[in-house]
Amino acid sequence: MEKYAGSDGADPAPVWVNAFRNFYTEFQKFFISSYEDEHRASCKIQPEGDEKVCYPVIWKTVGDEVIFCSRVLSVDHTAVTVSAFVRALEQYALKLKQDGLPLGVKGACWLAAFPAPNATIEVVTQKQSREDDPTIDLTKSPEAIKEDRADSQPHLFDFLGKGIDTGFRIAKNAAEDRCVVSVQLAYLLAKAATKKRFHQPLGYHGREVLKGVVGGLPYPVISVDTERNELNWMLRSREAALRGERAIDEYALCDFLETFMQVANIELPCLPFRDDIIKPELPSSYRAYIEHFRKNDEIDEKNLSDVEQEDQLAPNEDKEATIEPARAFLDRIVPEVDPFDDLSLTGSQ
Repeated sequence: MEKYAGSDGADPAPVWVNAFRNFYTEFQKFFISSYEDEHRASCKIQPEGDEKVCYPVIWKTVGDEVIFCSRVLSVDHTAVTVSAFVRALEQYALKLKQDGLPLGVKGACWLAAFPAPNATIEVVTQKQSREDDPTIDLTKSPEAIKEDRADSQPHLFDFLGKGIDTGFRIAKNAAEDRCVVSVQLAYLLAKAATKKRFHQPLGYHGREVLKGVVGGLPYPVISVDTERNELNWMLRSREAALRGERAIDEYALCDFLETFMQVANIELPCLPFRDDIIKPELPSSYRAYIEHFRKNDEIDEKNLSDVEQEDQLAPNEDKEATIEPARAFLDRIVPEVDPFDDLSLTGSQ
């Protein structure tokens, strides 16, 4: 028999319907609160930088899933965001238990690099013009403006590419006791763990073939431990000891994942640590992206030069009025964005 909310029958919806309604709004509040706490704790010894404005925001909802995304600025920032997500999962699971609801939550996290090799596509026309939005820096290139808008209003955009597809594929291995993470994200978390900047235990569960991912090469299943039941955790740890299994060594995990990415032709994430003086080398996909715009810029400059020569043969008093705005536009053609990794987090009930 279905249970309904309200003893007097005032609410005709089953209890589980209200639970899902609340999930969409409440989990976001748990996540943001957790992010603020984790960020403050992390920045006690590190400068804040721009991380204070890079909050995770909702990209879309799919069925019983809420998908968040955020631009991440460093390895530390990535670790803080994932730690906050895992903590929010734990806190919300406790709330569901206290409310007497037989439901749970699980999550998956992954990285995708933008503006290359993945792509940002506007799918909803923004009613408000760029000029009316004070948060948009109009001195940036059109591509940079688009990426900034996608950061602040991701629901107006779709994100396409192998990095995004992989994230949805790995999510099938998520469970209440493990938050699965992509290879690139696991690599950064393991690097953070080597410097004691990520404190959640990482797990390795072998490799399996994921449809449409790295050409059928078995993909590592990596997770952040989210076991919330202490008795279950004790049972697992004792079983592991009985089998002679040891805790995952973060240095070994880094080496393994780096080698796997080389074999699978996956670009290494290029995010630095907050206190790095020397920044990592830009990935080849981003260099190719910039080169594409530069070549197009050269073609446009040549066409513009041809127009100028024609004007010299046939002077026009309006030449300055037409040529100079065109040059100003071309100056903004080449994107001024730096390569960054977009962190996606899926929470489902």
